[in-house]
Amino acid sequence: MGSTTSEYSGEITTTMKEGQQLTTGKGAWKFVSGTGAYSDGSGNGTYDLTMISQTEFRGSWKGNVTLPKK
Repeated sequence: MGSTTSEYSGEITTTMKEGQQLTTGKGAWKFVSGTGAYSDGSGNGTYDLTMISQTEFRGSWKGNVTLPKK
């Protein structure tokens, strides 16, 4: 199959809400490189995430990735 490498930019914000720490992030991602089926791919999009514990987050990634026809 293969793997991909992406570059991320954006903002991470931590606030206090009802005595609890709330960390969120949003920004843009860009396809940088790939191997196997993803080699020579391209693409970009946005992401939005929320930390749900000290070690886990939930988020969504939107955008488009184009793979060359083989």
